[in-house]
Amino acid sequence: MSALQLHVTPAGIAAIVNAENTGTAPVLISHVGLTDQVFSAQGAVALPGEFKRLSTFAGAAVANDTIHITIRDDSADSYTLRGFGLYLSDGTLFAIYSHAGEAPDFIMQKAAAAMLLLQSDVRFTQINATSITFGNAEWLNPPATTTVPGVVELADPAESIAGADASRAVTPAGLKAALDGRFGEGAPSAFVKGLLSLATAALIRAAIGVGSAALRDEGHGKGLDADKLDGQEGSFYLAWANLTGKPAAFTPSAHTHPWAELTGVPSTASRWPTWGEVSGKPASMPPDPHTHAAADITSGTFDLARLPSLPISQTTNLQALLDAKAPTQNPSFSGTVQVIGNLQAYAGNVSVAALGTGNAHYWLRDENARNRGLLYWDRSNDTIQLRRYNADGTAAQGNLILYADVLSWNGYSVWHAGNFNPASKSDTTHTHGNSYTVNDSPANGVGLGWVNGQVRVRVDASAWNVWHTGNFDPNTKASLNSNVAFADVYAHRGNGTGVIFLNGGDRYLHWDGGRYVMPGGALNVGGGFDFGSSRKLKEVEGPMPYGLAEVRRIATLIGRYKSEYVDDGRRRLFFDAEQFMEVMPEAVNAQGVEFNGEDVPTIKLDQVMPPAYRAIAQLADLVDELRAEVAELKAAR
Repeated sequence: MSALQLHVTPAGIAAIVNAENTGTAPVLISHVGLTDQVFSAQGAVALPGEFKRLSTFAGAAVANDTIHITIRDDSADSYTLRGFGLYLSDGTLFAIYSHAGEAPDFIMQKAAAAMLLLQSDVRFTQINATSITFGNAEWLNPPATTTVPGVVELADPAESIAGADASRAVTPAGLKAALDGRFGEGAPSAFVKGLLSLATAALIRAAIGVGSAALRDEGHGKGLDADKLDGQEGSFYLAWANLTGKPAAFTPSAHTHPWAELTGVPSTASRWPTWGEVSGKPASMPPDPHTHAAADITSGTFDLARLPSLPISQTTNLQALLDAKAPTQNPSFSGTVQVIGNLQAYAGNVSVAALGTGNAHYWLRDENARNRGLLYWDRSNDTIQLRRYNADGTAAQGNLILYADVLSWNGYSVWHAGNFNPASKSDTTHTHGNSYTVNDSPANGVGLGWVNGQVRVRVDASAWNVWHTGNFDPNTKASLNSNVAFADVYAHRGNGTGVIFLNGGDRYLHWDGGRYVMPGGALNVGGGFDFGSSRKLKEVEGPMPYGLAEVRRIATLIGRYKSEYVDDGRRRLFFDAEQFMEVMPEAVNAQGVEFNGEDVPTIKLDQVMPPAYRAIAQLADLVDELRAEVAELKAAR
């Protein structure tokens, strides 16, 4: 968390400004007030919603604009901390902080069995923090600086080797890593350690085997003989005159020289002469008859007369290219021939011919080569067929077939004047669907009829309701007042509700569209209830806030249910659902039961158990504390 921004109140600024208005005067902070409200600290002159004021805190200035404070509360109170204020020893509200605009909107939450311990750096933008002192001597744990003792982070080996961090402390392991990084692992060696322990230069020279010559300024021209040859400096032998036994003359051996080493060379000896510098050339030079390769001719145009007339066979690959082209008269194609655009036939015919044993197909395809339609001649039955395909082009959806004298659609002949005469059909006045009746009146349909290939007798207009062994089997029906085994029982009223009545109108299982209702008796479940409680089934938000304090507020009652709800007259032990809703609303279903036309709350008993268990745990903690105090008292006697 970054440093909290405290706002100094006008009264606090007046208290800390010195009399000369040239700086700040020391002030003593003695109390801290707590609030659970979210508010704006800018310009505030009071701490809204303050519920507690503590003296158990400490603080110290750790920089010119920053103090480190520690707030402690080990009482049994439970609350949510959203802001606090610092009070001077005379009761003046000196500075104030609010956690408004943060997520979550609280600083900390304290439970009854827990101790609140808040440590934070607080930064001032208006005053010098070093002018503030704290009246309590409670334990303080500020961040350490070069002048303030406190908490410090340890540097890792990489930070120790870099040596650039001024806020972390170096450990022995970090120091070794830094030394190894500079001098090598294990350095210095035992020999170097021995040298470092020697007190004088003479002892060091003796240890590394350097004689007294190391003390002298030796070299050329220094007057020492140790670096001379036959008593001469090295420069003596560089002079030609000082050499002995040299020949009187030198006969050079065969060798070469570059042009740059020659002098007096004519310019034409070191380059190609120009045409004007060439002597003895003829006045004109008619070329002799000669030939050139075709590759040597790079420009110009040949006369047509010079182009030879060659047979096709002498032009490379020409015959093969011509053979691959279709003739303009009666071409014959094999494979797939594609035409991009329109295929037009002027004063001619476009035909699709079948092979000797196949059918003639004329496909209609879309731009993705999917079949959309097919016109073809079927050799097997000598028909012309027109098919339509589905959107995927994988199956035919309709088939129009033209036989020699019949036109059919999907296997059904198409009616026309040659095969259908409406005058030859009977009147439909006395027909009902696919049935024909002989009855007393078409209006009520009572009589003898032929329905779906069967002779039926109907005695009224509602149905063919004469039972017989063909339409009724008594063995498939349940007998009243008898035990019957059902596979499933469905109770559905058509509006989203359902009722199963059990031994009377006041004993039933009812689903009203949002809840199950089973009035009139207790529910006995031999196998018990299993509630889904695996962590895999939940999105946990945090620890439960209820415990001993809330459980102690719950009242327990004794009495009977009203007869309009349960009429068994039995005395029962009760909770009060309305009180639970005020203390622990998560344990209540606000519209649990409908009673006298009103939805009233019910308690979800599985939600009561977690607070009870937490209250038991808190009681156990108190018992342990009491046992420890009793043990101390007994030991002190």
